[in-house]
Amino acid sequence: MGFFVAYLAYADLCVGIFHVLPETIHVWFEVDWNEFTCHIFYGYLAPFSFYVSTYAIVVLSIDRMNVVVKPLSPVTRLRIYKYGLALSAWILGSLLAIQYSVHTTYYPPQNFDEDVCLHEFPYDPEIRYFDVCVLIIIPIIFIITCYIMIYMAIHRRHTCKFMTSNSNSDGMHERVNFYAKMRTVKQLFVVSV
Repeated sequence: MGFFVAYLAYADLCVGIFHVLPETIHVWFEVDWNEFTCHIFYGYLAPFSFYVSTYAIVVLSIDRMNVVVKPLSPVTRLRIYKYGLALSAWILGSLLAIQYSVHTTYYPPQNFDEDVCLHEFPYDPEIRYFDVCVLIIIPIIFIITCYIMIYMAIHRRHTCKFMTSNSNSDGMHERVNFYAKMRTVKQLFVVSV
C-alpha cells in the first residue's frame, strides 16, 4: 500500500507543479504565457496531471481490493503488478491529455490586451461530457465496485468464522475485528471519493 500512496502523492505533486504553479505565476505575478509554455503546461501537462491524479486513486482502490479479496495471491507481491498498475494510470493520463494539446490555441498580446492561452474545441459540449465521464463517473464506478467487493469479502469471512466459532469470547473478539475492518473500509472509501 505504501507504494501506491507514494504514487498518489507524486501524481498530486504533478498537479501542483504542472497546473497550480503556472496558473499562479501567470495570474498573480502577471507573467505572460509564451507559445511554448501555453502548449506544454496549459495544453498538455495540466490535463495530464489531473487524469493521472484521478486514476491514481482508482489504482489504489484496485490494489486494496486485490489485497483483501485475494490475500495470499502471489501476483500482488510481484514488482510487475505494482509497476504495471502504476504505469497504466500514467499511460492512460498521457493518452487522454493529447486531445487538449491538439486543441490548445495561443493568442499573442497584439490580438488582445494581454496574451491568451485556451482550449478551443470544435465539439465543446461533447468534450465536457467526456471529461465528466472520464474524470468523475468512470473512476467512481471503479472505486465503488472495488469497495463493494472488499465489503463482501470481509463479510463473507466474518460469517464463516462465526459459524465455526464455539467460544463466546472468540465470537466477541471476531465481532470487534469485523466492525473495525468495516470502519477501515468505510474510511478508505470516503478518503478515495
